Amino acid sequence: MGFLDTLKKINRFGRRGGKVVGVDVGSSAIKIVELEDKRGKATLSKYGTLAIGPYAKTQVGVPAKLPPKKLEEAIQTAFKAIGINAKHGAFAIPLKLSLIVTIELPETVADKLDQVVPIEARKYIPLPPNEVNIAWSLIERPESKSMDAQKEVKPKEGTLKVLVAAIQNATIGDYQTLAKQSGVKGALLEIETFSAMRSISKDDKQNYALLDIGAEDSKIVIYSHGSVTSSHTINKGSYAITQTLAQSLQIEFKEAEHIKRKYGASGTYKDRNLTEIVNPELNYIFEEARRVIETFENQFKEKVGSIILIGGGSTLKGLAPVAKEICAREIVLGDTFNHVELPTPALKEVLKESGPEYAVALGLALRALKE
Repeated sequence: MGFLDTLKKINRFGRRGGKVVGVDVGSSAIKIVELEDKRGKATLSKYGTLAIGPYAKTQVGVPAKLPPKKLEEAIQTAFKAIGINAKHGAFAIPLKLSLIVTIELPETVADKLDQVVPIEARKYIPLPPNEVNIAWSLIERPESKSMDAQKEVKPKEGTLKVLVAAIQNATIGDYQTLAKQSGVKGALLEIETFSAMRSISKDDKQNYALLDIGAEDSKIVIYSHGSVTSSHTINKGSYAITQTLAQSLQIEFKEAEHIKRKYGASGTYKDRNLTEIVNPELNYIFEEARRVIETFENQFKEKVGSIILIGGGSTLKGLAPVAKEICAREIVLGDTFNHVELPTPALKEVLKESGPEYAVALGLALRALKE
């Protein structure tokens, strides 16, 4: 059983049928995707985004933490504006509100993992057992080549690698209440990273990194041999770029956000080279990403071939060349809607550009459609 399946332990509801909705509450915007099953195929029904900033009496693009009632109001408003009809679906739990670790256990406990894993996992979880929900999966790691593709690398004999995810019961309760108050009955809950991986449908046989560039921060996970191997949060996102533009150009945040979306990390504005302003912020994100990847490669002696970019910040113009130069590997923009039927062919090109922003919401809806 895969790790995505084990996360069902925190859900108490079964298959729903009909239309379903995936809701990704980010730091600066709510992303929503509605799917329906048409002749056995997942088909896009509706999608849309609502900025959170105005509900916190601030600007679009500014990260904000809304109180529960305000957040419920924002989601209900988004549903109405987009025309969401689904009453069942899934909500994302942010990576920062969860803990994902890989632990090693002796092979002698292979037939007792249900009892042993929760006990061993407590060593990494700084909370009382009754306050946390744990899901786990055994990582299947076959023999593989080292990075020089010459020497065979065997797993450490006598050990098992287990991926463990932990979420506070209070967090689960908060999101179940949010879903219910927003009009979504019996919502499934899933850590955002796993939802995003489902939407990009990458070949499980290849090691890759998934880099989600959000507004407040960025998240990177290494996907190896069909499972997440490591994860890391980078404390910088696209909001920092807007702030830097506003300060450097001495303009209001709203105008800086417009310039960022229009020009990105290339071109000029009022005779100022935007690349020189934006690149230091991008450099920080990608240098951190490279460090995480190299740590994985040194530890497991395996190569990460590519980095898949998702999140609203990933669509910034001029971003990919910077990422490629710093990380020295293939950079791919996540084609999240590639395996979903579209209501009209005209949407294909539109979603190629905006699709990475909806990676988590789409992955959630895909799961809800199958449950």
